[in-house]
Parts: sequence; C-alpha cells; structure tokens
Amino acid sequence: MNITPIPYDSSFEHAEEDESETCEQLIKTMREIAQTTWAHSGHGLRGVHAKSHGLLRGELRVPAGLPEAYAQGAFAQPGEWPLVMRLSTVPGDILDDAVSTPRGMALKLIGVDGVRLPGSEGQITQDFVLVNAPVFGSAGPKQFLSGLKLLAATTDRVPTLKKAVSAVLRGAEKAIEQVGLESGTLKALGGHPQTHPWATPTSARCRCCGGRTWARCRWCRSRRNCRR
Repeated sequence: MNITPIPYDSSFEHAEEDESETCEQLIKTMREIAQTTWAHSGHGLRGVHAKSHGLLRGELRVPAGLPEAYAQGAFAQPGEWPLVMRLSTVPGDILDDAVSTPRGMALKLIGVDGVRLPGSEGQITQDFVLVNAPVFGSAGPKQFLSGLKLLAATTDRVPTLKKAVSAVLRGAEKAIEQVGLESGTLKALGGHPQTHPWATPTSARCRCCGGRTWARCRWCRSRRNCRR
C-alpha cells in the first residue's frame, strides 16, 4: 500500500462546545439503555454492542522492522501479546438476526507497557474498538448523542416492526450499491447487508498518536480482504 503518514499537529484536536456536558449525557443515555434491558430481561447488558457473536482468545505478533509510521504505541517494539476479541452488533438490545446492523470488534491486548492515561496507572491492558466501516458514522460527540438517544427510545420495543424496516432498508442499500454508492445512514438504521460478522474488515473508531504521525488500526482476515 502507498500510504503517506500525516504528521501530528495539535490543531487537529479540539473539544466541541459543551463537550463535557455532552459526555455526561452519553453516559446517562447508555445507562438508561442498560436499565431498560435489565428491567425486561433480568440480565445486565452493555448499553451498546450488547449482542456478542463470538468471544475469542488469541495472540498478537508484532514483527521487527516495521516502518516508523507503524512502529508506535503497542506496535513500537517487536513481541507477542495475548489478546481477547469480541465480535458484536451495534444496538444495546438483543435483536433478531433479521435486523441487520453494523458489526463491531473489540480487542484487549494484555501485557502492554507504556505511558498510561490518568486513572489507569498500574494497568497492563490496551483496548481497541472497531466497526466495519471506514469512518465513524458521527462527526462528533453531539451527533453521536443524537443517534444514541434514538436507540434508547426504541430499546426493547416493536421488534416485528424493526425486522420489517430492516428488510426495506436492506433493499434500498442494495439498490444504491448496484450503482457504486453506499449509505452509512441506511446501514446504521438496519439496512446493513446480512454479512457474516467475520467477513468484512473493521477499522478503529478514532485515530491515535504514539509517535510523530497519526495512526489508525484496521483488522482484516487476509491481505485480499483489506485492499480497500
């Protein structure tokens, strides 16, 4: 791949207006989703990505001689790290498989050294959160909160209607993909193609910087699977 690394610049990062308040609202809304599913099922579920499709254990191997742009953070030195992986779908309630939404993947590396964020001193794990889309569906926290509130309002409600709407949205998404386009909005609302959770590449939700350039993680089953 011909990739030109983007040098880190602090101007790329800035907080939205009232971002701390938005974060409090995100926490509150996720808690409401979890409380709704607890009241209906008696099971403690995550506020989002509640439905797991697989839990795996494995090992991450970082080879020696990576280019400088890649050799940063957990990948700065060659070595091997145990990991735990979870495959999931986005909503906070356990939906029928006929309701197709984007797929998620979470990785937890164990035994990672390095500088820690405040409050995580002494820990030895690093998490990566990925979704099978090249970019995140929300441009910022406020837009993400709007979508999350929609999920909260429909959590554990009208399951038959959700299946019918998903079928219609899948048809619409298939139609626009036949002309070379795609819609992240249709996919997020239930129009995601009914692909196997392991079948498509996943990308980290945000860029990170452990060196002099921005980095972003992408997980692929094979080189062929990761070409785009």
